[in-house]
Amino acid sequence: MHRHPVRTDPEEMWDEGNVMLGFDAEERMIQRLPQHFAAKVVWGSHYPQQDTTSGSEAIATLARANIDESTLAQMMGGNAARQFGIQLRQASRL
Repeated sequence: MHRHPVRTDPEEMWDEGNVMLGFDAEERMIQRLPQHFAAKVVWGSHYPQQDTTSGSEAIATLARANIDESTLAQMMGGNAARQFGIQLRQASRL
């Protein structure tokens, strides 16, 4: 069983910890400071609730915010794959 002690220092926990933060692409801080969040965020839908962007909408929104392609890939699936130990496959382009 995992034990995670209670901490009251969120900034240090963010910097030191192996934490992931779910996000929606319309969040302004993510768009303005992607370098601060790139290694710690994971995009995900809130299915079945419709209160978030779709994957393609999120990619378009982040691209319009001038987030480079490698950072975008990390945020949209790379971080989650790393967190869960999943090997991603390259998508084939038709």
